[in-house]
Amino acid sequence: MEWVNAIGLLCDLLGAAVLATGLFIGEDNALKLGSPYYVEGTPETRAEDLKIPPVQDRLRQSDRAKAGLAILTVGFVLQIVANWPT
Repeated sequence: MEWVNAIGLLCDLLGAAVLATGLFIGEDNALKLGSPYYVEGTPETRAEDLKIPPVQDRLRQSDRAKAGLAILTVGFVLQIVANWPT
């Protein structure tokens, strides 16, 4: 079971690194923060605004934060399994 604990710790480290590179944010907030001229409009204008580089960057950061959280969760679960009393 020691290898499970080691894998869990590695997942924790990887997850922390991924989380450090981004923050959670939704499309609406990314548009507001990344586009100086954003005004809610039609779905067509929204699709175009989502292509703006600062908006894309904010959404990419959010995706990284979600991936990091998932990796950390797996790591912690593996550590719990490895240390579960038998």
